[in-house]
Amino acid sequence: MTAESLSDIRRRNFMLLLAEWVAMQAVRGVSLRSGLENTFAAQLQVHPNTLSQWKKHRPIGKRSARHIEQRCGKPVGWLDQDHASTDAETDEAQVVEMVRELWRRGDPAARERLVAALRELQGSAVTPTPLRKRAPMSKPRQN
Repeated sequence: MTAESLSDIRRRNFMLLLAEWVAMQAVRGVSLRSGLENTFAAQLQVHPNTLSQWKKHRPIGKRSARHIEQRCGKPVGWLDQDHASTDAETDEAQVVEMVRELWRRGDPAARERLVAALRELQGSAVTPTPLRKRAPMSKPRQN
């Protein structure tokens, strides 16, 4: 395994951890509008700029990888294994189920927080557009 491929694997797995954390916060009803990445950085006990650099281009070294694993409750070496290809379907199913559960609760504020969090993870710097408002159901005519 080359250093470059290990770096890519660690970055992908780091992004999986971030997405998992965001989904769990949304399901718990935690407000995600203020400082989503700062809060995750605080959990990891790293500077927010470091977290941002790991997402984009900075390699995650061995010491940092072990630190991230420890702070996220993962076993040693977890970041070094390619979970994106081996566990992708399971992880995706879990995230989809969490989102579905939150969405089906019908809480408009929770739905807005979820959409905002997902857009923030996508790197959207624009203000999120509000969700489509559903037209009220028309009542059947009575003759």
